Amino acid sequence: MSRNLCRHFLQQAELVWRAIEDADKFKLAFGEETITETLLLELRRRYKKNIRVDSFDKFEESNNGADWEWWFGHGTSWIGMRVQAKRIKLPEEKFASLFYQGKNATQLQIENLIAEAKSARLIPVYCFYTHSKKLPAIGSRYFHCYRGWNGPFHAYGCMIAHAETILYKGSMNLSDIVPISFPWHCLVCECQYDKLSAFPPFDTAQNIYDLLKRTSSLADEREDRDPDFQPEIFEPRSELPEHMQMLYRDIAQSDDMLRRHAEEWDLGGLMLIDTGGRH
Repeated sequence: MSRNLCRHFLQQAELVWRAIEDADKFKLAFGEETITETLLLELRRRYKKNIRVDSFDKFEESNNGADWEWWFGHGTSWIGMRVQAKRIKLPEEKFASLFYQGKNATQLQIENLIAEAKSARLIPVYCFYTHSKKLPAIGSRYFHCYRGWNGPFHAYGCMIAHAETILYKGSMNLSDIVPISFPWHCLVCECQYDKLSAFPPFDTAQNIYDLLKRTSSLADEREDRDPDFQPEIFEPRSELPEHMQMLYRDIAQSDDMLRRHAEEWDLGGLMLIDTGGRH
């Protein structure tokens, strides 16, 4: 299953890359929530046994946008993230709402994302939906997965970055964000940074942890960089939290529990992907 899922994530990144270009051409919004729901619907449709998704209405007075809680892993190794999506603004190639502050908010949305994630012991991340004409060579040459799969795809149509690293960098520009991000297919593929092959046994959760640490370390390569900057990245857990176990087992009676969890943490939805080990 893992190879099929890997290729599907690459295909979806290509779809987003091209759809953003078309939406801009035809003056259609095609916003973050629409893109996220489209991607997750297709995932759930194709991988019913390994993927669980539950979405909720966006709660009023939210300063978090439509955050999601995502879990990836298999067996006794799982990693959890609180995720917020951002769509690129063309032709500027910036994420204009990245440092947004709500009307009645006391802090930036990104600061709230980080604080809420840490409270739940989740890693705060952004899923960036992108397109670029200024950076035509954008690609995943440092992220080695299955040979030949990176070539025809615009792998950076969807990309992942640690929110603390984004805040530290302080830039909305795609050109500044790309070096501290990784293509989202690496969430489910045997992709390792600057390595030519994966070595068994491959651990999805541990690899995501390593990729977040590696890309975050590239946030500041100046000689006068802050030596104390280190985003908090929670290590993989040996088991899923109770609410995600309920989601995974797809128990009908869990609906109320999951909704209460979403309301408590102001979430737009939950997703769990069991990558099924190495096949």
